[in-house]
Amino acid sequence: MEAKPFGWWTWNNHKNGLAGVPGDPDNPAVVHEDYIVYSLKTSKVAVAQFERQFPHLLPDEQARLLDILRRHPTARKLFRDLQIFNDQITRQSAREGIRVSSGPTGAKQKSGPAQKSSGSR
Repeated sequence: MEAKPFGWWTWNNHKNGLAGVPGDPDNPAVVHEDYIVYSLKTSKVAVAQFERQFPHLLPDEQARLLDILRRHPTARKLFRDLQIFNDQITRQSAREGIRVSSGPTGAKQKSGPAQKSSGSR
């Protein structure tokens, strides 16, 4: 994934600093683990942009970052809540993968209030 210019995780040639996996010659890590840990411990901006970019990374890159977070629990101190973060990732993935039409022509259908049965008890 290419990072937007001037973001916390943007590096030379607009590379996403969270991208890559150490030891992978086709997709090398852009920044060292220590910098990621330090940034997540000290900057709410880094955390916010990390949370925004994480769902768009490749599975291997996500696994690397989750491993870093597991090994460095203090790096998560600025996150709102790790469970909320994980739920947001799942929700984002679900939204991107599901397309639903609202009717046979794709037009939204209105639904009125439920009808009460006419029988009395």
